[in-house]
Amino acid sequence: MPFPTLISVNDWRSKTKRNPDKEVERMLGNVYDAKTIYTRFDHLTELLDYAESKPHNQTYGDLSSSILSVLGHLLNESDPDKIREKIAARQLLKDLDPYYMPWTRPNPGDASNDPFAFYQTIQHRSKDQQIAAFAQFKQNLKESDNLLTLGGRKSDTGNNFWAYRQEKEVEEKAYNEEELEQFRALPHQGKLIKLVTSGSKDNRHLTFEPFSTNKLTIKGYDTMMLATKDYPKRGIYTVHVNGSIFVGQSVAPQRTNEWFIFNPYAILHPSYADSYSDLPLFMAGQIEVSDDGDVMMLDSASGHFVPDYEQTQQANTFLREELHIVNNFTKVTYFRPVGRGKREFDDADVNCSELKAMIKDYIVIKHLDARLLSFEYLRDNAPKLYVYATMQDKIHSELFQWRKDSKEFFSFTSPFTPIDKAVEKFSKRARYQDPDATLELLFEVQQTIDTWKEEHEGAKLSSQRQHAVNSLENRIQGHILYYQSKQLLSDLKSIPVPYDKIMGDFISGTKDLSQTIDRIERLPEFKEQNKLNFFAAGAPEKDNSVITSIAALLCASKNASTAKLKEINRELLDYQTQLTASHALTM
Repeated sequence: MPFPTLISVNDWRSKTKRNPDKEVERMLGNVYDAKTIYTRFDHLTELLDYAESKPHNQTYGDLSSSILSVLGHLLNESDPDKIREKIAARQLLKDLDPYYMPWTRPNPGDASNDPFAFYQTIQHRSKDQQIAAFAQFKQNLKESDNLLTLGGRKSDTGNNFWAYRQEKEVEEKAYNEEELEQFRALPHQGKLIKLVTSGSKDNRHLTFEPFSTNKLTIKGYDTMMLATKDYPKRGIYTVHVNGSIFVGQSVAPQRTNEWFIFNPYAILHPSYADSYSDLPLFMAGQIEVSDDGDVMMLDSASGHFVPDYEQTQQANTFLREELHIVNNFTKVTYFRPVGRGKREFDDADVNCSELKAMIKDYIVIKHLDARLLSFEYLRDNAPKLYVYATMQDKIHSELFQWRKDSKEFFSFTSPFTPIDKAVEKFSKRARYQDPDATLELLFEVQQTIDTWKEEHEGAKLSSQRQHAVNSLENRIQGHILYYQSKQLLSDLKSIPVPYDKIMGDFISGTKDLSQTIDRIERLPEFKEQNKLNFFAAGAPEKDNSVITSIAALLCASKNASTAKLKEINRELLDYQTQLTASHALTM
């Protein structure tokens, strides 16, 4: 979907030749002249209010829609009502906190970082009391043990950090609030984008484009080896407490005298710090972002702030679950297990995805040769890790399989469709250890498939993607079967003999679905069952009828067609609904 573009002053003049509106021209000029995102946001909301005060006018309506879309991209929000709520929040708080933006903020855990919720508790106080309260709110954040400190929070080198600097004569660059804006990256729908202004004077247009580090290079220096070290297509980043993200180049102090750099200053993490509001950073490290804004690597390799394992995990959780810019494919910092639940930073070059980190942990703990590790080895020696790895790998593979299957013969892939978007979202965000969220993402994919099939059937069109869509639907129904059956079995109060051990291993993740089906089919009791009506509805009972019916449904799913899988999944869902109702009655 293309990015929104704000109209230029001259374009507005062309649209309103017969009825000029100098007020809009002035307000548009203010938007384009703004030096920070905070003042630009305020000027955009002022222009929005003015445009919406002109009802029943298409020109002003188009302007309002454009501004709302721009504000939505700034806030990572698509719902117009929520955008307006956030606009109202900014208007209430900007006098108390000029750097407050109504977007998702990190939570340090030991201090509140929700200014709007805090404001609601003091809104009836006098202005002076509110100012004093916000000063204390800020002080509490500054004293948080979970935010970054120079030298690391578990080190005593903070006060003496600069004493260890070898290149003391080289000054560090410190960007002010206006200079920082050129390095701002905005999270939007799981990617990073940046605000750009093209043209000059009254021909300026404001829009967005994907953020990328492909033109950046970290000019590092290995103080142990006394050698230069470059990291192409990589930058350093900081996450501020107010939710701002900045990404830029890095130049080690020892590299500033190189003729091709033309910069007398060292550029390091403190250069991108939150100096304007005097608050500690939430996270800092190195980052790689692709041309389309996907975060490929994001670690906590900062020699200035030395984030530890807990701080890094806290940041990864925020960036994954709240902003969605860290996903299943993103390489993050690896901390090596060293015993008694403790972990140590391994190496800035040893970053890996969550799945690979789990496997690497096993290798480290078991002192294995990584070259000998295989899925077969895990199946025989670490069954739970085997099931986790195989199921998570299937999630990851969906995106690549779909792109491969849907690629047109001797052509480029078809235009980005809702199916593409849903499959990408599933592969990036779904996690084996979170079945509820995974099922929700699977249902989203299935909905886009249903819509696609309806549209093509209604239009009587043939499509080169038809086979790809059919194959995708079969795999998606297989995923739904796995997580839905596991969820249903987990909710049963008890599982009778002889199914208790088999289903227990499936629920715990010791055995996968195919292994579970094989074990069920070998049961003498199952073989001796009379012919079952696999799709007979009935309320859950206390005898074996429910569990044997579920077992039969699982066995019937082996090599099943898409239609059969959908029928089985409907039956499993019916059992789940009846079970939930039954539990509700007994409470």
